Amino acid sequence: MLNAFRHKGIAQFLFVQMEAYIKGMGIDEYFLVLADNSDAQNLYRSIKDVEISSHDVLRKRIAVSKL
Repeated sequence: MLNAFRHKGIAQFLFVQMEAYIKGMGIDEYFLVLADNSDAQNLYRSIKDVEISSHDVLRKRIAVSKL
């Protein structure tokens, strides 16, 4: 069932929405604990401007607008 939804850009869209939401809250960085399956790893690598540490943590700084 889930395979029908893979590779449609849904996860990318959700990341963009999440980043917009947290930027609006003044948050300029987030961390994620990474899954180890290949589909998840491919998603993480597709996110622009991220750092993936050897400790299975993704880190991304995002620009926050100053009001």
